Amino acid sequence: MSSDDSLAQDSFRSASSLMGLQLFSRLFTFVLNQAMFRLAPPRAYGTAAIQFELLLSTILFLSREGVRNALLRVKSAGPGTRNLSVLPVLLGFPLALVTAWGYAHFAGAEVRGQEHFKTSIALYAGAALLELMSEPMHNLAMAELRTGVRVRAEGLGITAKTVVTFLVLVYDLRTGGEGGLALIAFAAGQLVYGATVLATYMTAYGIDCWWPKKPISRAGKPGPYFDSELLRLSMTMTSQSLIKHFLTEGDKLILSWFSALQDQGGYAVAVNYGSLVARIVFQPIEEASRGFFSKVLGNVSSKTSTKASSGDNAALQQASTALVSLLSVQAAFSLVLVVFGTAYIPIVLQILLPRQYLATSAPQVLSAWVWYIPVLAFNGGLEAFLSSVATPQDLNRQSR
Repeated sequence: MSSDDSLAQDSFRSASSLMGLQLFSRLFTFVLNQAMFRLAPPRAYGTAAIQFELLLSTILFLSREGVRNALLRVKSAGPGTRNLSVLPVLLGFPLALVTAWGYAHFAGAEVRGQEHFKTSIALYAGAALLELMSEPMHNLAMAELRTGVRVRAEGLGITAKTVVTFLVLVYDLRTGGEGGLALIAFAAGQLVYGATVLATYMTAYGIDCWWPKKPISRAGKPGPYFDSELLRLSMTMTSQSLIKHFLTEGDKLILSWFSALQDQGGYAVAVNYGSLVARIVFQPIEEASRGFFSKVLGNVSSKTSTKASSGDNAALQQASTALVSLLSVQAAFSLVLVVFGTAYIPIVLQILLPRQYLATSAPQVLSAWVWYIPVLAFNGGLEAFLSSVATPQDLNRQSR
């Protein structure tokens, strides 16, 4: 079996494992979320699912996304390359402090007036830092194609997060809190998620990944801690991630500023249901595709010369076939979803949505979400290909 066939099979197994993780976690959390929607007031759920999640994703995305994408292109990792995995941890601490402080001071009066608001922000920032501390081990697992480690870490984390959130909400209900601990419930669940993921990765790899190792050059002299070329690529991708983050989270930014908390809760419930297909099917495919394209095309010449080796041609042909097949499958799946989704969504909403959410924006958002899912599918596959093969110059040109 050729190395390309082996890589394709490894990528397929990786996507299958990630799909299994998403399917298990989403079905499990779906059941508990049905109970949580009925326990948490729409205002508190909107704050946690829209504004607190935006805070969390800002810290995580800007700290690690560029480094993750750059490391995917590496085929043989030396100390200078592995040291780069520590960079998200170093970036995350100051970013978490600045982001949490800014949000706590500039949030709307209605949001700040909720019980335990600042405590919940601190817990979310701490959860982000715990998750970032597992980043060196996560990158090592992805480089070694040990998808099982990631599946175990995130599966246990999601399970623990959902259970803790549910238990705190039940405790609040039984003690007559009337939603006073709702924000604490979501924040505590997120903190437990970060701690569980970190503990699982530490069980697999220990703590050696946290400490940078001084590279030794061929002449026997100490080299730079970070691979300079890979560091530049990481910074380029991080700057592009800033643009991507605002595009991805633009809806939450607008809702946070201009929408009432009640409607934010309705929108969050709708997105939670509407994104099930995207998270279970499309997100694992995108992540596995990014790794596949990065490995296949990592050594293809980026010269302006029209000459290419036979190995380059074979790699380009394999990547082209995989991309066309991926887009074809996504097109067929999206067509079925749009045809049947638009017909049956009004019936399903009456069954799924709690009564207090039927009066919010949730029904209208879910009806529109059916048309949005195909866009997510194509965007994920094409973005995985672009981020895997584009040069720093290409990324800078695209960001302008």
